[in-house]
Formats: sequence, C-alpha cells, structure tokens
Amino acid sequence: MKNKKVAYPEQVIKDMQEKIANNEKILIEYGDFVPKRTLPQNAYLHVVFSYIADKTDTGYSADDFKEIFKYKFLKRYSEIFGMYVQPTHTLDKIEMIEFIEKIKLFCLDFFKLEIPNPEDKRILDYYNFEFKKIGKQNI
Repeated sequence: MKNKKVAYPEQVIKDMQEKIANNEKILIEYGDFVPKRTLPQNAYLHVVFSYIADKTDTGYSADDFKEIFKYKFLKRYSEIFGMYVQPTHTLDKIEMIEFIEKIKLFCLDFFKLEIPNPEDKRILDYYNFEFKKIGKQNI
C-alpha cells in the first residue's frame, strides 16, 4: 500500500486490540475500497421499477418487478447456502450500476421500453409525480 493512508475509527482499533489481547482471531481484508451503493442510486432504482410497472401492460407492481429483476440478475451461489438472491442493499456502487444497466437492457429488448437516465427530464418529472402522489416534496 505504497503512498496510501488508511484511517480506522478509534472503536475499530480498540476492538482489534482487545481481540488480539484475548488471542481471538480477526479477519483483515486487503483490497481496494468500493463504496456501497448510493442513496440517489437506490432512489433511481425504485423510480425505475415504478416506471416499468406503469409503462408496461403486465399487471405487475413496482415491488413485483423488483423481485423479478433481483431473481433474474442477482442470483448467487454459495457452497454453504446454495443458490440465493442477493439483496440490493448489499450491492456496491459498481454492482448497482451493473444491475440497473441489465434492467435497462432487458426492458429495451423485451418490452421495447427505454428507461431514461437519472438526469433525463422524463424520469425527473416522473419521479416528482410519484412523490406528489404519496405527499412528499419534489426533488
């Protein structure tokens, strides 16, 4: 880690010192830090699910589409647990981008529905409309 500084919160250091003093095992992971998905990414994802539910004639709700796409694109395999579906809250920023892109490509191919990008006025207008329906302020 040449020329890189790592900052640890004081409590983490204290916990590690205590475990070492008690001869407990600790796990230290080495690698590049990848931040968790952002709140704007999460908000956009949920607007996308609502947008798909409203613009397609399937009868599925936004929550239905969330579960469908998680099952389609976030299936994982673990030697201990077997097949499972990864929750979206565990995705990092890159994984969330990839998940959203897969959904957008699927919708374009299967429904012939183009999902606007987050900065596109169409999705912003839709987002604001959805928030007005539930009594929240515009973005």
